[in-house]
Amino acid sequence: MFIFILTLLLFLIVNLMVTSMTTIEEPFATNPKATSSIILLGDSTLKNDSFVKSGLSVSESLSSRNTTYCYALNDSLIIDVYSQLEEIPYDYDKSNNHIFLSVGGNNIVRSFSNQRFVKNSLTPMFLAYKKVVQSIQAKMDKSKLYLINLYYPQSLKYIQYKPFIEEWNKMIDDFAYDSKNKISGVVRLDEVLTKKSDFTFDIEPSDTGGIKIADAILKTIGNRVSN
Repeated sequence: MFIFILTLLLFLIVNLMVTSMTTIEEPFATNPKATSSIILLGDSTLKNDSFVKSGLSVSESLSSRNTTYCYALNDSLIIDVYSQLEEIPYDYDKSNNHIFLSVGGNNIVRSFSNQRFVKNSLTPMFLAYKKVVQSIQAKMDKSKLYLINLYYPQSLKYIQYKPFIEEWNKMIDDFAYDSKNKISGVVRLDEVLTKKSDFTFDIEPSDTGGIKIADAILKTIGNRVSN
């Protein structure tokens, strides 16, 4: 009898260990029933965890509804996306996966502080942006790529950047709607984040702003650019 009970206990322990090992998931991969995944690249527009309450960041809001992998980092510049891209496993490249890129805002703030807007001043910066896009497409050629434009911070502290943001967003639209560039869609945050309550620390997406961004991303997946 004692041997039977001991054998039964050992069987239960081994079974529990096997079960726990087979249910380990990647960070943010919280929806195993989802047929597609969302991959986030770029800056704190997508990685705003440090500025909001737990559970209300863009990545957390998305991961509660869809399998999401966030490689975006706060303070990232265009060049930083290359290192983020390197972290993405090659087997994440699937036709039903969606990559969202948000970057460029930090470059503008750092490069044009207290400078008057001059037409075409953003051209070299946008060339660097396009090279990043092309690198993403080269590695993740099966996945769909979406671009995220820049919002307008409501604080007077950043009003000087409005013409630069307008020009940047126009360049994103022109690039995305050119069919040869194979962009699947644009998330227009300039139309989504329009209230002071959408921001915290003057320029970062707030609790409500982050949820709005997540909602806009999910909505955009079903509204691809067509030509």
